[in-house]
Amino acid sequence: MKKLENLLLYNDTGDKRFVIGYDLARSRDHSVILVGEIYDFEQVDGSIDTRMRVVNCINLVDVGKKIKSPMQTPDQVKYLKKVILDYNGGADNYDNITGVYIDAGSGGGGVNIADYLMEDWTDEAGIVHRGLIDKEYSAEYVKKFPNAVDKIRLMSPTQI
Repeated sequence: MKKLENLLLYNDTGDKRFVIGYDLARSRDHSVILVGEIYDFEQVDGSIDTRMRVVNCINLVDVGKKIKSPMQTPDQVKYLKKVILDYNGGADNYDNITGVYIDAGSGGGGVNIADYLMEDWTDEAGIVHRGLIDKEYSAEYVKKFPNAVDKIRLMSPTQI
């Protein structure tokens, strides 16, 4: 069996940078959260490349049910927020999160998920966190959520 040497469940040093991808599904398959660590790699000639390695892939399945079915959408959003905090590592303004990329395609409803992330929210420990927004895609909401940090990137698979 291969060792899971790159698996990382949270920002263990507090200064690593991550990108988070969220592909949600409604009924036929499961939603997933993919986490990649962004790092600098020095080439032989001394130049620096920015690279990414996948460090975690989370299948959002409701493990409490006898038949393993997808988590309900509110639970998925709650879990996504927890993942964002775990990988941010306490940095101000989500500085350790390069971006949260959400599938905005017609199948899963990613645009609706982004709506749930715009407002400031309180975690289980009672700590208030700033909301997250895609200021380009959701330009009409920037004034309504002035405290939201521009970290969401809504992406339609047909536009890539």
